[in-house]
Amino acid sequence: TLVFDCTNSNSFSLVDVWASNSAGKQNYGTTYVLVQDNANVCNTAAAGCSPVAVAYNGLAVDISYGPVTIPATAFDAGSFNDCGSGTLSFSVSRSGALSPQETITLSCNDPELLIVELYVSNGTFTTTVETYIAIQSNAVQCPGPPPAACGPAPLMMNGIVVALPPIGQVDLPVSVFERGSIDGCNSGNLDLGIARKGQSPSFGTASASLTCQDNETNILDLYARDAGGAQTYVESYVVLQENVPILVACP
Repeated sequence: TLVFDCTNSNSFSLVDVWASNSAGKQNYGTTYVLVQDNANVCNTAAAGCSPVAVAYNGLAVDISYGPVTIPATAFDAGSFNDCGSGTLSFSVSRSGALSPQETITLSCNDPELLIVELYVSNGTFTTTVETYIAIQSNAVQCPGPPPAACGPAPLMMNGIVVALPPIGQVDLPVSVFERGSIDGCNSGNLDLGIARKGQSPSFGTASASLTCQDNETNILDLYARDAGGAQTYVESYVVLQENVPILVACP
């Protein structure tokens, strides 16, 4: 574990996240943590213990088929109760709205990049953390009429970091981005797909292959398709890192 305190408040801290396998092989990716002090505890005497709110650093959703309602839990990246017991509850609001709800509904009336606040409560104390969601409309341009009365809404992480292994290639399934894509027609069968920007997607268990020949930052299209064939996608990105020696020829 890593310890963050008031010396890290309101600043970015670079961290290395390591992974190892049973053979003892290791690799790591470098990312960052933004530590926030939204309760002003660094300048006041804190009373009692409270939850620690942890949010993903950005989601992306497509609203081509109309307004989309997202649960607050979609933004949660592992918040925990510093008191050690009790059940956490989650709510969300637009930044500054001060009226958190269990869900948030997004539409063409919202900006393309919306700042939101995730509220985490243990029943006694509540803490908040700010993050954002990128609102896209890729099947039809907002505020144009939806292509159908209902349809899917892919909800994905907006960006991940991937460290290339020594073979110089990684196959990314769409599931690593998934944050609860919505079957707007209740069709009962939502397929997820992935493709490089501008290419045709593969659905099901397919993945996108990235190699040491790719750029440091790569745009991917992440699709959702329902049982009726309606589909749309969100754009996300992958930051590729080479933190261990690559054993193949790369430019």
